[in-house]
Amino acid sequence: MSDLLKILVVVFFTYITVQCSQLPVTVPANTIDAENPDNSTDNADNSADESPTTTVIPTTEDQWTIVYNGYGSVNFDSENGIVMEPQPPTGSNTHAALVLAKTTQENPIKDFRTTIVYSTDAQLRAASPNSWEVFWLFFNFNFRDPNNISSGELTNYFIFKTNGIELGRAFDDDAATEQQVFLYTASTPQIVISQTYTLTLEKRSQNLDVYINNILIFSYTGSASPDVLYDVPGMIALYTEDARVTVYSVNIENWD
Repeated sequence: MSDLLKILVVVFFTYITVQCSQLPVTVPANTIDAENPDNSTDNADNSADESPTTTVIPTTEDQWTIVYNGYGSVNFDSENGIVMEPQPPTGSNTHAALVLAKTTQENPIKDFRTTIVYSTDAQLRAASPNSWEVFWLFFNFNFRDPNNISSGELTNYFIFKTNGIELGRAFDDDAATEQQVFLYTASTPQIVISQTYTLTLEKRSQNLDVYINNILIFSYTGSASPDVLYDVPGMIALYTEDARVTVYSVNIENWD
């Protein structure tokens, strides 16, 4: 081989080596290092990988389960939200509607941040409506028998009422007997009917922060029974009692 040809061969392979070294290297997402099966490194900060993500739950029928509609209606619309309107009550009777977020039925959550944008459009009792006849948010919601929605309910709840705010637990001693434990009440703030609000709950174990329109309204810490929250994986549920409500959006960030 002539000297000139040898030089050309060396130059060619040098060029190829340099070009290949500049190509990006793609590691498959499911690749596991045999020396390091959790894919961690001694000095790496993997906290970003563990950051919770926010799930935006569409207000469409396929994302929600109607448990009951109070002899009225529950309508879903991707743009206009979920409208829950039980039958107007007469006399001393009451009607309620309840829907469950399917994503939390399939994957119950214990600790979380959830943000609901909603309005209590109208109270349906013709004369002297009660202060609690508004939208309720249920969280850590469960049925006594997960396979039987008639078995009774256990849940934490928050209500923004016409005479203040209320946090509590609601449960059925049996399928027909409802009970409540009041954990926190205050006379302010008070809801204005037909006004839209942004409600945010942040829960970690027995610690709960409640925000209305991005303002911290109160913090609660459960200490000893019976003044404690249900602290078990459960569902997020939307509830109304003798009121027409519209839920415009629901976001959930799972902190478990």
